[in-house]
Amino acid sequence: MSLMKKYARPCVLQLKRHLQQTQAEVQIPVSLPTGPVFRNAQHFPDRVALRDQFASYTYSNIFMVANELSQEITKLVHGRTNERVMFLCPNDLNYVVTLWAIWLSGQIAVPLSPLHPKNVLLYYANDTTAKLIITTSEYSDLMHKVSKNSNSIVHLLDNELKSICVDKVATTRSDLEGGLPLQFYRGSNAMILYTSGTTGSPKGKRSIIS
Repeated sequence: MSLMKKYARPCVLQLKRHLQQTQAEVQIPVSLPTGPVFRNAQHFPDRVALRDQFASYTYSNIFMVANELSQEITKLVHGRTNERVMFLCPNDLNYVVTLWAIWLSGQIAVPLSPLHPKNVLLYYANDTTAKLIITTSEYSDLMHKVSKNSNSIVHLLDNELKSICVDKVATTRSDLEGGLPLQFYRGSNAMILYTSGTTGSPKGKRSIIS
C-alpha cells in the first residue's frame, strides 16, 4: 500500500464522521420566515438580534420598543402611511429601533448621515417632502435647524431607550404582533437612499422592504 493510500483513508473516514456529527448538531429550519425583518421577532423571540456598547438585545426586546415608537409615529403623521420619515441616529440600538418603527407604522425611511452638512440634510428634507424627523439628543440642535426650514417636525428618542429595551419581556404572543398586513409591504417602498450627486444634486433611490 502506498503512503498516499495509507494516510488518505483514515483522513476520509475522519472527515465523514465530522460531517455526520455536524449535520446532527445543526438544526436547519424547514422554512425561513419571509417578509419584513421585524417579523423575525415572532420566530426567534429570545435570540440576540443586536449587540452594541451598552448591551445585547433580543428580537423581542427590539420589536416591542419599535412597536411602541411606531404608534407614536402614526400619531405624528395623523394616521397616514407611505409618508417619508427622515432619521439621524448613531450606529447602535437607536438606529435599528427607529428603522423598524418606521416600517411598522407603514412609512418610508430616509436614513441620514452625521457627515452631511446642514444644507444637504435640508435638501433631503425638501426633496422627499418629509413630514417627520426622528433623532437623538446628540443631533437635536442640527435637526431642529433643518426642521425650521422644511415642512417637518422633530421627534426626539428617549435617552433611556436602551435601558427600556433591555427590560422589555414578551409575555403573550400578542406582544410580538404589529405592523400592517404583509400585502402592504409587498406593494410599498421601504427606503429612500441618496446617491453622492457627483454630477448634480443627489438623487433618491427607492427600495422595497421584501
